[in-house]
Amino acid sequence: MLDSTDTLPLTKAIHALSYIVIMAMLWSCSSTAYVVESDYSYAGTFHRYKSFSFGENKSFGGSEADKVLVEKYIGSVLTAWGYETGASKPDLYVFYSFYFEDFAYRGYNQPYLQQWIHYNHPAYGKELSQLDTGLDSLNNVLNKTGKRVPKEEYDKVTYHLKEGTLLIAFVDRKKKSTVWQGYASGIMGSDGAQNQRVLRSAVIRILDEFKLLSPSS
Repeated sequence: MLDSTDTLPLTKAIHALSYIVIMAMLWSCSSTAYVVESDYSYAGTFHRYKSFSFGENKSFGGSEADKVLVEKYIGSVLTAWGYETGASKPDLYVFYSFYFEDFAYRGYNQPYLQQWIHYNHPAYGKELSQLDTGLDSLNNVLNKTGKRVPKEEYDKVTYHLKEGTLLIAFVDRKKKSTVWQGYASGIMGSDGAQNQRVLRSAVIRILDEFKLLSPSS
């Protein structure tokens, strides 16, 4: 892993720059307001995940055109972060679903994922702390939370989601369990996504809750 005196490897710099460009394009063309939340599993080995593939999203509720767009946008962000695609045995399977009705969803009130990484996987956290994504850096997250050691507790909370919710989940292939999930609520109606820009905005804002580059080889 990187030492504090080392420079960022070129490939990592490119990945970080790609993400900044994506986010700049997003924020410059969309001011859509909706609820975005996420939670994760403390059993997730986030410091080891390097590849992904899309699972069989049989419960997907959108159109085929929406499905193509969702996978395009998710793939663009994850590859910009350095995750490989096309592996026969990926570390993560990506699942996604649309929900068109209002419903109650159980989530968890947890420390920021980046904060938990910092204390539980310090070498990987140190690498991430040297990256500037153009939004909340790890240092900003730690400053907000007072640099307290996060407790691994699942504090249940119920979210009341608005009509039109996109949910994205990452499943650890080996453990066969969900290690992270995020959603954007109130983005679309029963006729599908409002437009491509809104759908792209929703995908990127959801994944911004994850915001972890692939660890160095």
